[in-house]
Amino acid sequence: MQHRIPLQINIPTKTFVLGEYAVLLGQPALMLAHEPFFSVTVNRIHSDAPVHSSFHPESPAGRWVTEHRDAFQGLCLDLSDPLGGIGGLGRSSAEFIGVWWALHQLNDLSESIELKQLYMDYLNCSKTSGQFQPSGVDVLTQCVGGGLLSAQVKSSPSFKNIQVHPLEWPFDSMKIMLMHTQTHCSTAEHVATLTKIPQELSDSTHQGIQAIKDKSQSKFLSAIESFVHAQALASLITPDALNWIDQISALEGVYGVKGCGALGSDVMILFYNPQFEFKLMQASLSLGLLPIGIDSKQTSGAFVQPLHRGTRRV
Repeated sequence: MQHRIPLQINIPTKTFVLGEYAVLLGQPALMLAHEPFFSVTVNRIHSDAPVHSSFHPESPAGRWVTEHRDAFQGLCLDLSDPLGGIGGLGRSSAEFIGVWWALHQLNDLSESIELKQLYMDYLNCSKTSGQFQPSGVDVLTQCVGGGLLSAQVKSSPSFKNIQVHPLEWPFDSMKIMLMHTQTHCSTAEHVATLTKIPQELSDSTHQGIQAIKDKSQSKFLSAIESFVHAQALASLITPDALNWIDQISALEGVYGVKGCGALGSDVMILFYNPQFEFKLMQASLSLGLLPIGIDSKQTSGAFVQPLHRGTRRV
């Protein structure tokens, strides 16, 4: 095991373009795996030392580390967050992917991710006492990568009921930009409080995915607007998020805006005319938002990088 340390697992960030909440009903989501990357690093401290981990003990990653504390003995596990810890964009699921894969690397189990086993282990480590359980589409998106994806976990949580399909962004005259609000609502804590999810969120998501396939920009933007409207009617978006949407929608060159993350509070996703990109980035900063540009190129999924030894990808 010595030869694999130090070790780094790199995991892309992710965003729900459409479908948060709907995935908890077994419906599809429109996902985006993108840069920048989180990195989980594994370093040896002392063979007799207990594992040192920066992960919250009740997070999926923290539970995994606790469950396998003997295997991680003498190691330091840490996360490098390109966003400086402001939250969201798949940080919690990235932590789990990192520590899960680290254990498998240490045990010489696999050079690449065994997606089925990782998914089932994630479900076991992310259980809550609430009515709805996490879907796991986050870890699937970040492991598979590739940019835009349609991801679905049907009602019975089993790997054979998962569907992940790559999609091409068909709108050359419309780009995507993320603007982080620099606030964060815990998805796990929020999901644990849910008692009802409106069907309209699923309907809007289906409409948006079909619009991507049909290359219909107008129908896609209509789906974005309908999703936000359904969230607002169901009180599944914060007043602050709605205020951000109103302000950003008024900016020149913006075609549509939606809040992402629990209660739509973490990130604003913009669909805009690329001619106005620089002005929009300036405007986001003046509003107190952190712009995160999204390149149209495909982004790799998670990959292992034995430090100073080159790179092995999924």
